[in-house]
Amino acid sequence: MTLRRPLLAVPLAAVALLPGAAHAADRPAPSSVSRTACTTSATDAQGRAVDFVVRMSDMSAPSLSYGFRLRLQERAPGGSWRTLRRSELPAGFQPSQTARAGTRRMVRRIGVRGLRPGAAYRVRVTFRWLRPNGDLRTGSTTSRACRVEDLRPNLAVGGGLAWTPAPTAGEVVYRVPMRTERPAALGGRPVVVAVLQDGVELGRTEIAPVGGDEVVLVPGRRCASDRPLRVVADPDGAVDERDEDDNAVRAACPASAG
Repeated sequence: MTLRRPLLAVPLAAVALLPGAAHAADRPAPSSVSRTACTTSATDAQGRAVDFVVRMSDMSAPSLSYGFRLRLQERAPGGSWRTLRRSELPAGFQPSQTARAGTRRMVRRIGVRGLRPGAAYRVRVTFRWLRPNGDLRTGSTTSRACRVEDLRPNLAVGGGLAWTPAPTAGEVVYRVPMRTERPAALGGRPVVVAVLQDGVELGRTEIAPVGGDEVVLVPGRRCASDRPLRVVADPDGAVDERDEDDNAVRAACPASAG
């Protein structure tokens, strides 16, 4: 089941460098942002992470203050970049940071955890220098993006439902076509497949998918031929999948054994 988990900002380090010799020219100092780590995980949300490093220097003639503002941006699969609103920002994320008084350079390392599988992330940085005469100098840049590869499994139920008689009267074995992608990402967790009619469960079973196309045998009560069936993989939403829309199909109750 796809969940929107809250992001988490991790302050990896904050380094301030002491004053050095000043140069005569009054010009913007070299400042930059880089993307370092970019990781993903099929099962651990905290393993889907990105680290950014912001480096900023004061101007040759010292400023009254200087610092930067961060905008964390996200691009969903097939979408465009958008800046996350304040309510969407990770806990602990500091959009504005200022250098410690008397320092000539600073480095800030920012980690963000709990990224959405399949999405991409970057930061837009605006640098600001407040000059002794009251002028505000600015500059901006954008980091390289981190695209979080989606390693989650996917379960898909196919059409063509059939059944065969079971030894017990009134019961059958439903034959459910199913396809599984990335079964290793399930980590050995069994998957439930259920057959329902009018919201009543006729039968369910647990399987360990091998991957690719297979036929799942679900023992249960014989369906009534005048009403449709609903066949569902992972009906309880226990599996975090890449696509939830192909987990269920509607099918006619087969009139005779397949």
